[in-house]
Amino acid sequence: MAVEISTETAVKEYVRSFYTENAVVSTRPTTDGNSAIDTFHQYAGVKWLLDKPISAYNDAQWLLIQKAEEEKLLEVTIGLREVSRNKLLAECENLYLSDGVSLIAQQWNEQRKLILWDAIVTLTLPSMEKETRLVLASRAKQWLAAQCGLQLWNKVSVAPYAPGKASITDYRSVLLLVLINGAPYLCYCRGLQC
Repeated sequence: MAVEISTETAVKEYVRSFYTENAVVSTRPTTDGNSAIDTFHQYAGVKWLLDKPISAYNDAQWLLIQKAEEEKLLEVTIGLREVSRNKLLAECENLYLSDGVSLIAQQWNEQRKLILWDAIVTLTLPSMEKETRLVLASRAKQWLAAQCGLQLWNKVSVAPYAPGKASITDYRSVLLLVLINGAPYLCYCRGLQC
């Protein structure tokens, strides 16, 4: 039953929207990372993050986090805070549990709560974490590509160098070093005269 609930399109859509609004990222260094990452290291800015919302990642910072995690310097956790997770489960329980007050209805509601826990926490939220990692990486790569394109445009859109009102004779100058019978001679020619 939990698998059926977790694969339901409307459930996944609702959980995805809730997850997108409330999910947070936390990082902490591993033992290797704690010794390797100092104040001047490229990962210093992401060494300790606590509950940073995923909506706040609108630059390439996620790529730094991902690279540090691949190098085993950071442990990264993405998920809902306990308060948010409980709020999500409470909203789902309001829709799924029976309104009956009898002992049997209460026992069935306990079973339904366990099924909801499995459907949401065990099956759906881990898939949302994987999906969020892919979305954050995609967003960061798009941002980085846009920045690279902007930098390239700034380089190629510069007008060519236009010299002032200099005559062509101002640019005809030569510095020569000639060896005659092993003796060096230096000659400088400016304009058309040498």
